[in-house]
Amino acid sequence: MCLKNSRRDFLEKTWKLTSLGGAGLLTAGGSPGSSGMIRSSIAQYRPSGAAGEIRPQRYYRPADGTLGDPIPFFWKGHYHIFHVGGGQWEHLVSEDLLRWRELPTAISRGVPGEPDSSQCASGSIIHRQGTFHIFYLGRSEKDGRRIGTVCHATSRDLVHWEKDPANPLLRPDYENYAGVTKDPFVFWNAQDQRYWMLIADRLRHAPTSRKGVLALATSPDLQRWQRRQEPFWAPDSSTGEFEVPDLFEWNRRYYLTYTTYMESTGTHYRVADQASGPWLAPAVDSFDDHLYYAGKTVSDGKRRLAFAFVRGAGAGPGVAPADRKQALITREVLQKPDGSLAFKCPQELLDCCGPELPLKFEGLLGHWSQQDRRAHARRLDGLAYAVTEPVAPDGLLELVLTLKPKTRSAGIFFRTTGDLERGYMLRLEPSRGRIVFERWPKSWPWKQEFWRNIGAARGTHPFMVQRTVLPEQFSWERPVTVQLFLQGTIAEVFVNQELALVARIYEHRDGCLALFVEHGEADFEGMTFRPLP
Repeated sequence: MCLKNSRRDFLEKTWKLTSLGGAGLLTAGGSPGSSGMIRSSIAQYRPSGAAGEIRPQRYYRPADGTLGDPIPFFWKGHYHIFHVGGGQWEHLVSEDLLRWRELPTAISRGVPGEPDSSQCASGSIIHRQGTFHIFYLGRSEKDGRRIGTVCHATSRDLVHWEKDPANPLLRPDYENYAGVTKDPFVFWNAQDQRYWMLIADRLRHAPTSRKGVLALATSPDLQRWQRRQEPFWAPDSSTGEFEVPDLFEWNRRYYLTYTTYMESTGTHYRVADQASGPWLAPAVDSFDDHLYYAGKTVSDGKRRLAFAFVRGAGAGPGVAPADRKQALITREVLQKPDGSLAFKCPQELLDCCGPELPLKFEGLLGHWSQQDRRAHARRLDGLAYAVTEPVAPDGLLELVLTLKPKTRSAGIFFRTTGDLERGYMLRLEPSRGRIVFERWPKSWPWKQEFWRNIGAARGTHPFMVQRTVLPEQFSWERPVTVQLFLQGTIAEVFVNQELALVARIYEHRDGCLALFVEHGEADFEGMTFRPLP
């Protein structure tokens, strides 16, 4: 009786809040009253005075290092990032993608006996008529068995959240699925005139071991949910399990994004002409390689941004606490005419860089000719390289690279030495159709390798991440723009404002820059280096 009464009070309170008015179901509308309350709630946590200034961070890391599964939400000029940290939902907010304020914990773990007593894991957030709704994975344990359920919470101001007394809203479906019941994503399906919830699970019965599936539940009001027997998507080929699904419509195309960690690790996407599918794979379906994880997107009304976290090192012996930290990574998403997605650096993150520092390269191998910010390198039978004096460890290096026909590779050494004894390499390889981050030397002790890359994708080389480049994406024989960010233990590159790749760089913290070409000829133009804040 008490549960029914508390549930009734919760629904009545929700009805009063939603009846206050507001704009569309999935848009950042809201009434003037609620907008003012949200601004005042967030403003309480704004630092005051010089001592409280927020340091800009290109890659935000929380103090305790526990950042995972970012859930982005844009509202009234603010970018909100809810993320899973320490088994509960933490909350960040920013107006410029650089200065992130930590707000109070949004959803904490429940007490023993509640469906989220072990963990409050990933999910989604949606606005409806003045009220914000979070749907999340609540985990508990019973008789040594972990149980996943769908739980619900609401808020008027995005800061203070109240759990639904009726939690869990959905329990595992053991008849049709394995009962994983994780990472619910909720959206309004205009064609069906109902809310749809995608739930990551595994098929109970399937002809292959790749049983990863997205189950489906629907609701008319975000309160009453009914599971549908048929899954939303069961490809029978992609993975044993999906994580953090996301779905959005963009210029009459629908995009389904998801993350996998079994057969391959990373964030992927599919494209369809309607929200129900069929979901088709583009030629290159990944956002990045295996270090870019749990990517989700959000629109701010002018552009679409993707947020994910960069995986950290394992917690093995000898790994410094700072190296274990996962970091928030932000990219702008572009839609190409054929419906495929491209990625570039948001303008705010370019504008934050400091003044340009002079670079002077000295050619040490091969044939080099230089004038102003232009350099030409040639060596057909081996390596040609030119090196700078030591530079600031954190910065943005920009240049335009043109590879001559039949050139094997060219690129940039960074945090290296004059003799290339150690350091890292960004290598563009036309012959293999890929872009690669690699470190040198590769022969680290195997134990250090194991701990450095614990949790890395199975079957991948821990010293390298790579991106496939198809001929239709861009021509290698035309000028290629390169933007290489270096900050702390992270290296990230944007190529032609289309491809992006991130790597972790733990061993070497300073050194020189060097340009190189291998078995061929290349032009380097417009070389600039600017320090990061």
